[in-house]
Amino acid sequence: MTVRKLPVFLLIFSSIFSQRLAVAQAPRLPWAPGEQKAQQDFEKYQNNGDFANAEVAGTKLVWIAQKYRGREHPDTAMRLTQLALFHSIHTGGHEKATPYYQEAISILKKHFGHDHQNLAYPLMNLAENYRTRGFYADAEPIYAEALRVAENRLGPGHMATSTILHNFANLYVNTGDSAKAELYYLRSIRIKEEQQMGLANPELAMTYGNLASVYYKSGQYQKSEWYNMVALKIRKKLGITDSPDLAFNYSNLANVYLATGKFSEAEPLFREAIRIYEFKGDVSPYMAFPFHGLGEIYFSRGDYGNARANFDRALEIRETQLGLTHPDTAKTLTYLALVSYLGAAPKEAVGFARRSSEAKLKNLENVLTFTTERERFAFLRGAEPYDILATLKAGEETANAILAYKGIVLESILEDRRMLKALSSPALEASVKRLDELKSRLKPVLVNTQSRKQNLTGITAGKLEFEKIEKSLARSISGFGNTRGSLSITYRQVALRLPNDMALLEFIRYRNHFDKKNDWYGVVVIRRDRKPKFVSLGPANSVESEITAFREEIAKVAYGESNNEEIERRSKILDKLLINGLQAHLVGINKLIVCPDAALNFLPFASLLDQNNRFLAQRFSVYYVASGRDLIAKVVPSDRQTGAPVIIGNPNFEMVNNPPGNVADPKEPQGAFLLALRSGFRSENGKIQLAPLPGTGIEVTRIKEVIETNSTGKNEVITLSGDAVTEQAVRNLEAPVIVHLATHGFFMEDTCHSGAESISGHFQNPMFRSGIALSGANDTFTAWNQNKVPDMENDGILLAAEVSALNLSGTQLVTLSACNTAMGDIVSGEGILGMRRAFVMAGARNVMMTLWEILDDPTPEFMDDFYRRYLKIGNAPEALAQVQREWLMRLRKESGTGAAIYIAGGFVMSAQAQSESLPR
Repeated sequence: MTVRKLPVFLLIFSSIFSQRLAVAQAPRLPWAPGEQKAQQDFEKYQNNGDFANAEVAGTKLVWIAQKYRGREHPDTAMRLTQLALFHSIHTGGHEKATPYYQEAISILKKHFGHDHQNLAYPLMNLAENYRTRGFYADAEPIYAEALRVAENRLGPGHMATSTILHNFANLYVNTGDSAKAELYYLRSIRIKEEQQMGLANPELAMTYGNLASVYYKSGQYQKSEWYNMVALKIRKKLGITDSPDLAFNYSNLANVYLATGKFSEAEPLFREAIRIYEFKGDVSPYMAFPFHGLGEIYFSRGDYGNARANFDRALEIRETQLGLTHPDTAKTLTYLALVSYLGAAPKEAVGFARRSSEAKLKNLENVLTFTTERERFAFLRGAEPYDILATLKAGEETANAILAYKGIVLESILEDRRMLKALSSPALEASVKRLDELKSRLKPVLVNTQSRKQNLTGITAGKLEFEKIEKSLARSISGFGNTRGSLSITYRQVALRLPNDMALLEFIRYRNHFDKKNDWYGVVVIRRDRKPKFVSLGPANSVESEITAFREEIAKVAYGESNNEEIERRSKILDKLLINGLQAHLVGINKLIVCPDAALNFLPFASLLDQNNRFLAQRFSVYYVASGRDLIAKVVPSDRQTGAPVIIGNPNFEMVNNPPGNVADPKEPQGAFLLALRSGFRSENGKIQLAPLPGTGIEVTRIKEVIETNSTGKNEVITLSGDAVTEQAVRNLEAPVIVHLATHGFFMEDTCHSGAESISGHFQNPMFRSGIALSGANDTFTAWNQNKVPDMENDGILLAAEVSALNLSGTQLVTLSACNTAMGDIVSGEGILGMRRAFVMAGARNVMMTLWEILDDPTPEFMDDFYRRYLKIGNAPEALAQVQREWLMRLRKESGTGAAIYIAGGFVMSAQAQSESLPR
């Protein structure tokens, strides 16, 4: 399923009409010598399909205009646009057309200015040229300029505005931003309907058809079928029988049937589309869709010969018309890999799969240069970067793809920040500062519905400003030649950084093309002395249900309801599913670097038990990274000296120094979010309060003493407790060497939010639902329970979004001694969106977190042991691995397996961008 630009004759008419307006305002001139004949030849050769001679005639028309009108005359611009459109439409020469479009626009801007209505269509055509070639970063600002000109000069309800909105929406379909695509298509439709075009209009049919493609891509097949049927009805009412637009409509509808398993309904539509294209001689990119669709039908029947023939034809068209790296080309390459693997040419399969992955990589690199974080996630959701390679179990190729893609959104944001810092531009620094300010001002109200509604307007406006600044910064960076170096990293580079006794386990959740019902988990084992091996671990649902069951059993420990035998049984099942099958690839290995994916991020690997009843921590030293790239990442030195350690704990949650305002309707129902809250929250009569944590005060004192006693360097330690633990105090931190936070942590599910109550999807961002509690937090909850809104910038609740704006560049270790700080929303291939991500974005190199609620009593002692070991050996991940192993074994003997895992197993540490953090 894809989108298509407006019908060819409309594009030609619109563009030439726009240019003719420019000519009309210039002195009318008679035909220049030879011009009329050249125009007649140009039209005749196009109608006859003689494109070689048509190009000669079109080029002659440009030459005549330049000679007799002048190189900067509007008529010359019109002729350049004519020639550019000819190449775009008939020869597939989009690259050849680009300089003609650019020169025409330059002429018109010089003649009429930069804001004249005559620029609307030429700008749109240039943007379409870039979009068709997959140059989305180049296309977007030109579409935006065309839309601005059309809205300002022709009006928001003008048909030119509708046309540009339609094509702009096509771009967002290509980049995976379905929400924006749907919005722009609907706006385009509304203009057409307000212009009383009536249903029997081909433009309206095209927009209906493209909107159907948006619903198709998002899995809303019923909506997609309905809009496709409406578009088809319009075209039949117009008497269209052999139009390429009708063939396009047939292909789109057939794709819906294909996706829903209605092959008998899809096949005749694909065949009719092919008949029309061949009858009309229209070898356009859209002709590839029915061939590809038929290939999928034959593939599903096991008829690999006919499937291969149709896929070959689709690939030929797509590579010629769209290029080697277009997303549609990548899709056909994926199917060629599958049909080759199952058919008569299995040796070709990996080659096709590699080409598919490389094409997707190129598209991702393009998208990362101009988009916001939200848009990058939207594109990545449909990218499926390594699924075909994993399906074929291609070890080396899968390893390279994982290292390129996994965690790339976070990595690209960190790269952007490093580049912004290196540029030292006051204007860019001001934009970054404004982004950080908005993170606090966009903080949603977590409890009361009415209070959220009051903030709706401000939050929506703030989100728009936030994304506008993000996009502007991304473009500024790309203008200075920023490249995504992480996309070119190979497994060989990573393997060379591994000692002979260490292995990297890169886990992934992927779509197995041989199992239509389930995603799967798999792992690539990378070590220095062998080639990477990919191992399939089975359906994701099976693994994830076992993780859930294991965590549920562990949670019972805190309430004295644990069953050691059941915990051990569950732990052994998970070890068998995830680790046991790797034994042949781990011979001679005693250190494991685990890079989890999806729900595996919620699993304490060190606590898994093998069939001999040994913890994984007894067999291996276990470390964690967000991506294998971290093993070769260079540490970016801080521009300032690292500060003294800061130990924070025992906040005064009842500070009562932050008077609330914004009184809301007292009739609003209370406590709408109680079921979503985790870890340490206490509810009384529908009110939310935080229980005191006296153990954190002990923890602060003990850690201060340990650091002052065992530190060989500067032994000054800053402590914050009680009323001093404010948001402002945390924001004022300037890269302390250590930050220790002992307090309540929380993560809120998004299940309670929908429609307007989600504040335009604001709660969909988990960085606004994950946080830690500081002094005055209970005052804020009290205010919310009374339908009031306190000062959001100092309300005692520090969200992950706010943490990401802290200055922790150079901070060696952040310890989050709070409940559930490793929790967040799962994004396959990107890890967990929550506190860990926030502290990494802030600059921290190692972040220690918790996988569940931790007890206030034994935690200070665990932290005491950890810091003593860390200060002794100078390596935080290794210190945790050693102390965790010792505690697991000792507590198991003293209190049982459940208590051991609950107390000591829930701590994990993620090392980021510092290979020196891991043992060599």
